[in-house]
Amino acid sequence: MPTDIKFNTVLAEYQDRMLDENERMTSLSVSERIEHGDEFLLSVEEEAAIFIHLLIKSSKVKSVLETCTSMIIKRFG
Repeated sequence: MPTDIKFNTVLAEYQDRMLDENERMTSLSVSERIEHGDEFLLSVEEEAAIFIHLLIKSSKVKSVLETCTSMIIKRFG
């Protein structure tokens, strides 16, 4: 796991929220899940988060634009 304290803090908060939301989702009906779907995070496994983090750090970009489930990384320089 990266030793970046900010990354580890965000990842831990994300994982806690994901657990809470998974528990909440199981208590909803299918129609309620559809109605409230935009309120939930999209699950990203820890390995994928680490990969994205390392990709961004190694490319030394100044900004990252995340759109839906795709990322666009642009180098400004």
